[in-house]
Amino acid sequence: TLDERDAGALRPLRLKIIRVRPGDTVRSLAEGMPFTDFRRERFEVLNGLRRGESLTPGRRVKVIAE
Repeated sequence: TLDERDAGALRPLRLKIIRVRPGDTVRSLAEGMPFTDFRRERFEVLNGLRRGESLTPGRRVKVIAE
């Protein structure tokens, strides 16, 4: 159970859809997500990517943001 102070400190995570820019990689975009573990794997699952699949500029992808 959370007390009021802890509950008030929580911030929801948001799903954002962004366009891949030149130079963006799975790793660089995954590193911006607010997790401490399995960032790349979460990004790949969220976007239906196979391991090692690269991104092309202009493609729309989903990321989790605070």
